[in-house]
Amino acid sequence: MWGSGVVVDKEKRVVLTCAHVLAEDEPVSVFWGGHSVKASVLWRSADGVPYDVAVLQLADDACVAELEALALDTRPPRVGEPVLAVGYPLFSERCAVPAEALSEHRVVRPLVSRGEVSGWWRSSSSQILSTCCVQSGASGGPLLRLGPTGPTAIGVLVCNAQLGCGRDAVVYPHVNFALWADTVAGPINEFLASGDAAVLAGLQCDSPSVQRQWKLQPPKMCKL
Repeated sequence: MWGSGVVVDKEKRVVLTCAHVLAEDEPVSVFWGGHSVKASVLWRSADGVPYDVAVLQLADDACVAELEALALDTRPPRVGEPVLAVGYPLFSERCAVPAEALSEHRVVRPLVSRGEVSGWWRSSSSQILSTCCVQSGASGGPLLRLGPTGPTAIGVLVCNAQLGCGRDAVVYPHVNFALWADTVAGPINEFLASGDAAVLAGLQCDSPSVQRQWKLQPPKMCKL
């Protein structure tokens, strides 16, 4: 399994990513800048729920000095707003990372794609739709807003659009979805303040209507 992530607190070594990039009951390693560090899973969303989120904590603080945390930007996105999608597309055809690069801890650089916000659903699913190019492996990476004081994360990349399954699947990397940062900021900030991982359960969403929206299914019709 492979994915990307966002460092949300440098001192506490906390990383935000997607649950689906973590294999069940297997050790988690985080790679950056030629380093490889073990990480523990503080919380992960259950399978089949709308918000695909996991929170990790790096086990070793020896390399923390080289990390940079990204602020979670809870300001609403605007349709047409320019954004950047950042991730490590291990399995993309153009940006495949050879296995020996990881085993030798060589520097693996991210793919940065420019696009714009093409849709946003605040009141229900907290989805941000963008035109950036998002490949497999970028899940968990940040959707960035560029500002005068530097980039901030307005969302966490979750998936691109795919039609079909297996070898016959057609992938649309420029049709992709991110989870709005405001949706996760509350529980994350509460955990950073208290150190109580139990508060991360607030990241869970069990709403069937939100689930249908994330699966691009039509709303359930009501009979009058």
